[in-house]
Amino acid sequence: MADNSTNQTFARRLLTLWGPLALMLLVVGWYAGFVVEHAINVPYADDVEDVLKFMNAAVQSTGFGNTFNLFFEQFNEHRTGATRIVYWASYALGGEINFRWLVFLTNLALPCVLFMLYRSVRGSAYPALLLLPAACVLFQIRAYMLQFWTMSGYAYMYVLVFGFAALLCLHRVTPLRFAGAVLFALAAAFTLASGQIVWAVGLLSLAHQAYVRRSAPARYAALWLLLGLVTLVVYRIDYVGSNTFGVLLEDLVRSPLHYVGYFLALLGNFVTETSVAAAIGAGLALGLVVAAFVLARWREDNLQLEFFALYLVLTVAAMTAGRAVLSEVSYTLSSRYTIPSIMLLATVAVMVGRSLLARPAWRAGQAVLVLLALAYTVSSYPLYRPDLQRMLQTQVKNFNLGEYWTINLPRETSRAIVEQSIELGVYRPPPRPLPRPTVAEKAREGRPPPKFRHIER
Repeated sequence: MADNSTNQTFARRLLTLWGPLALMLLVVGWYAGFVVEHAINVPYADDVEDVLKFMNAAVQSTGFGNTFNLFFEQFNEHRTGATRIVYWASYALGGEINFRWLVFLTNLALPCVLFMLYRSVRGSAYPALLLLPAACVLFQIRAYMLQFWTMSGYAYMYVLVFGFAALLCLHRVTPLRFAGAVLFALAAAFTLASGQIVWAVGLLSLAHQAYVRRSAPARYAALWLLLGLVTLVVYRIDYVGSNTFGVLLEDLVRSPLHYVGYFLALLGNFVTETSVAAAIGAGLALGLVVAAFVLARWREDNLQLEFFALYLVLTVAAMTAGRAVLSEVSYTLSSRYTIPSIMLLATVAVMVGRSLLARPAWRAGQAVLVLLALAYTVSSYPLYRPDLQRMLQTQVKNFNLGEYWTINLPRETSRAIVEQSIELGVYRPPPRPLPRPTVAEKAREGRPPPKFRHIER
């Protein structure tokens, strides 16, 4: 009997702990090796403007006021001061801006999210088995553009990392945790414009603790609201926006279905790069699951996953407000815009798994969830390798020609910025010619360009 019991215990631990941990390490290790093999030390698009141009000015700046203004200066619709601190620190520590190293740093956002998902469900049954589907969802290459593009990747990933960290700090709030939440919320706001949303979601978290759970004083919510308002006021100093609220509201009233479709496609674009209908369907399903969990659990003490999911949904709403006025729904399928959807899918996988593993009769459902997640991550590599090959191949071709494509600048201007970085020792390019990337044997032919909308202003 003792031997039988020992065998059952070993089998249970193999299926719920050691097996899931081994699979998780395999998925993460495969992804890490893929990034190490294919990342290149070449600036791409916004890297020229918001990394090298900024660093050129920063290394030549004199006086605290001038240097501070460089960190605070607006870039497109955003203030990226928190991100620029990372660029500056990377230069200070390494003596150069190395885009290959910054790509590694960008991708550290994914283990950060996985760790915070673990912190959100710490104490739940079978944590390794619970987190395995989330790890599979996070460590795959649907978001290949961001995963190999320093500036855009860091901004889109870390605005979510910092927001999640702020919400974790606010759970069971204490003065020290509150201070940490404020710092993370500031980092989110000054990484990407949508990071300001964390102040609203954090206020909901504190109000929930004060008025639903009665577990925290209401003064935390009041102070958070005050600090959030101050941050928004400071953010708007000398701020210039391209789309006014009036134009957005008028377009929303004129074409509401366009905005609904855009929002749902952004929520569900984890599933496809080619089908708008599939993305909208996946987004609707994902949104309904999140809503169901929020409604079912709103009186519970631990709503960390639900608040992070809400933060992701509102981030997608902010992206819709900024992009839908300019582009057709097909634009949402770009790999560049998939990280919120992927992180939301990972969060929902943990939500569903938590419910399945809490009920013995439902635990077999977790095996199905694991198999679906494994299929998702394994299929992503053959599916998106040719697209990543095209992206990196274009970068290498331009680099070998001495050209650096950017969205906003003529090629002569972007080339001058990079050449100045080389002269200043900010950027040390690899020897030319750089060999052809080896992500895939053949690059996928370019997909149809995104369709932009023309609205009357």
